[in-house]
Parts: sequence; structure tokens; C-alpha cells
Amino acid sequence: MSFRTIERTFSLFLSRHLDPKRAVLLALSGGPDSLLLFYLLLRNNVSFAVAHVDHGWREESAKEAAKLKELCHKHSVPFHLKTLDPDKMQGSLEEACRNERLSFVRSICQRHQYQAVMLGHHANDRAETTLKRFFEGSSILKLGNMKEISLYEGLPLFRPLLQHTKTHIQQWLHYHEISYFLDSTNESDQFLRGRMRRELIPSLSKVFGKEIVLPLTRISEEAEELEAYFASKLNPFLECVQRGTCGFFLDLSHETSLHPCEWRWLVKEMAAMASISLSYDQVALCVRSLSKNSESRQVVKGNCKIFLDRGRIFFILKDINPMEQKRVIQPGKFCYGNWEVEVKPVEGKRVEESSWRDVLEGRVHCLLPKGNFELGPSHCDRSMQNRWTASGVPVFLRRRIPVIWSGNAIVHEFLSGRSLSRSHPEFMMTMDMKNKEII
Repeated sequence: MSFRTIERTFSLFLSRHLDPKRAVLLALSGGPDSLLLFYLLLRNNVSFAVAHVDHGWREESAKEAAKLKELCHKHSVPFHLKTLDPDKMQGSLEEACRNERLSFVRSICQRHQYQAVMLGHHANDRAETTLKRFFEGSSILKLGNMKEISLYEGLPLFRPLLQHTKTHIQQWLHYHEISYFLDSTNESDQFLRGRMRRELIPSLSKVFGKEIVLPLTRISEEAEELEAYFASKLNPFLECVQRGTCGFFLDLSHETSLHPCEWRWLVKEMAAMASISLSYDQVALCVRSLSKNSESRQVVKGNCKIFLDRGRIFFILKDINPMEQKRVIQPGKFCYGNWEVEVKPVEGKRVEESSWRDVLEGRVHCLLPKGNFELGPSHCDRSMQNRWTASGVPVFLRRRIPVIWSGNAIVHEFLSGRSLSRSHPEFMMTMDMKNKEII
């Protein structure tokens, strides 16, 4: 790839994505990729500022920060510096520093109203991420990475060099006699990416007898296209997700034409909505259960319980705990397990019977005639089971939701949407979940 190609693709990127009326923030490390961007921005007369993070990993890093500040001053480019202390960081040093960098540039952009952060990621970085995810067992759809335009907490990130390899970038700098810093930690055995750069990728290239960076980037690009295709086709299903006080669910019981790979995508997206990551086997169990319309399957991940019931998938984040004791129903307000109960007299009022969908939304109601009633645990005899099955009531709810008793007989239950009592109502009971947060 010629030098002209790098310059041409960069100019094309600017014409497509840059607002010429607003400045951009360049994350400048002093390495070849970000330094190339520095000079390309100057050549294209783009208004920009520089953000540099001194990680404190190497003795010479402070001197490098000073040289970059001097370079920016020479070209009248605003310079922002943050110095880190690695001894005060916890957990993964690489991840902690990444978060510090992103937080730093985000705060600068907010303060100075820069339109985006420009990053020097190139084809080699993209190839490394693709290979890393492959060996970690990621889905094919997740092999895509490092888009030219992406968002970090609402902040646009620009990556205009993803089509160019590290070699081409270095050749451009050498041709223009521009020196750059070489950060030894980038190839250090301390970090996985360093080992991949120094050992794995060169070894694979040697074994195959050809450069593997560009083929890996093409896989990444095709994975992104495939992910975009699935999203465009299946997002309408996700828009039908119903939320309640204890979690959310999706009813796909009437969808008979979905392919297993489409089920898999939907399951993973719903897991992301619940902020959990399912294992390969857990996703496979969900897909088998959904595609076969299986009844009453369960997957547990941390505090989340996933119930699969005849083509429906429920993510329960706050469990509905069944009660074991009965409680006399009297006018007024009281609590019964997770429920707040309000009982008040009414005359001649009709209400629509509640169903299991109302239960998941956290609000149910019923009308009762005068008499002595108790709120208590359900009793699932054969007739009740048949009633619930005919009404499509999820199996996992049947033992968890209280019913209303009169003596030894159930006179009302909230799951089927059909009342057991036909008497004229003279007072109403309204039940609400204690926790009304929408998850």
C-alpha cells in the first residue's frame, strides 16, 4: 500500500465523518500510529488538541511526555496531560490503564466540547483482537471489533487507520523522516497482547508462509456485517420484550420459522440486557428449549434465573418467593411476602381479571363478594393445572403466586385471567409488588 493511499483514505475519512467547525481530540502516545495521525491532521488543516497519558511504566515516559508537549507547542496544538501511578492500581493493570485513558479523554471532550477522540488503532490491532476472541471461544458474530466510528459512553471514537498495517505506517514515517517512540511494554511478556505481537502472530505467519494480519481483519469486517444483518432482522423481536418488577420476558411461542442461530443471537442479546454473560452450554440449552417448545427449563447465572417455557424466555432478576402461611384478608393495607395488599369496598364496579402477564408487571387485582377470605399459597390440583395449561401460564409461576381461599376452596387465582367466583362483588382487593423498580 503506497503512502498516497494512507493520505487518501485519511482525507476521505475526514470528509465523511469530521465536522470542520469543531475541533477533535487526538490521543497521542508518541508511537508510530498516533504520531502519523498528528501529522496528517496538520497536513489537512484540521483543528485539534492532544491528550497524552504518561502511564509511569517506564523511566523514560516522563521525558517522552515533555517532548510531546514541546512538539504540540511548536505547532500551536493544545496539550492535555495525565500522569498515572501504576502502584496505586488494582486488578488488571492493562484494563485499569485503559479505563483511565478513556475516562481522561472523555472528561476533556466534555470540558472543551471536542467532537470526538481520534485513536491510532490500525489493522494489526484489529487482527490481534480477532485472534484473541477466536481463541477465547467468542461467537463468530463477536469477532468483529474496532469500528471506524464507535461510541464510549456517548463519546464518538474515530479510528481512521484500521485499513493500514503497522508496517505501512512505519514506512510512511520513515519516508518523511519523522521519529517516534517505541514503547517496550507493547511487546512485553507481562501482557497477552505483547506475547501475541512478539510470538504468536509472527509464528503463525511463518507457519502459513504469508502475512495473516489482513486476512484476520477481513474476518473481522465480515463478522461486523453479519452482526449488523442479525441486528436489522431480529431487533424487532427485542422491541417486543416486556418488562416488569422482577425482570423481563419475550414471547416467541408463535415464531416457528426462526433458525437456531437466530435463537442464539436473541438469547445472547437478552442476556446482555440483564448484564450477564452466558456460557456456550447455557446458550445451547436455551436454544434447544426454545426451538423445541420445551416446557419448564431453567438456567441460573448469578442472581439471574432464566426460565424457558414453550417458546417463551423469562429473565427473572428478583425472584418471586412463595409464601407458606395464609393471611386473613381484611379492609385496609398489609404486606404478604413480596406483595403490598390494599383492600377497599366498592359497589357495582367491574374490573378486568388479572393474568400472569400482570403478575410479572407487578400489579394484580380482583373483585370478591362479602365473606371470609384468606390469601395463601396455591394448591395445584389437576383441574387447576389444566386450567393454567390451557391459559398458557408459565410453569415456574404456578407455585410462586398466592391465591385467595375461602375455607378449603380456592375462590380466585391471578394467573389464568379467569375468575372462579361469579358472585356480585362488594369490595375489591388490589395487590402491588413492594419493589416497583423497573429492571
